[in-house]
Amino acid sequence: MSEQEAQVSLGFITVVDHDELGCIGGYLILNLGGRPLEFHCTAPVRANRAQQILYGVSLKPFLYGELVGRSLIEKGLETPIVILANQPELNSLQALIDVPLIQLDDVENSQSTVIHELQIFMETIPIDEPFGRITDAIEEARRGARAA
Repeated sequence: MSEQEAQVSLGFITVVDHDELGCIGGYLILNLGGRPLEFHCTAPVRANRAQQILYGVSLKPFLYGELVGRSLIEKGLETPIVILANQPELNSLQALIDVPLIQLDDVENSQSTVIHELQIFMETIPIDEPFGRITDAIEEARRGARAA
């Protein structure tokens, strides 16, 4: 990998729903070789009953994108060339950020200008693998918080 490619980063964002805690978001930024540059996760977020009633079907996009997703992106120091998401509820985040947001299922069909970098990344690591890392790191943080 060239020095220029090593400086390019990709973001991966997901939200995990826990029945007892609420939703917890995770944001992982990797270089093209798959090395982590940053990781951020949120405290659990839970909608109250009034929000559930008032937001109706728009509650998850609001929670995932506007509350959790925006908070995670704002914490990031590195600006990736693209952010990949694995939940359609995170699409509401696109209107709030300046970086392209691509759904994992749409990577193969993407006409994005970053497709070359995504192909380089996929030669090293399966494109869905970072989401497993995020989920595992959130679970580890949750266990650590419970033990404390």
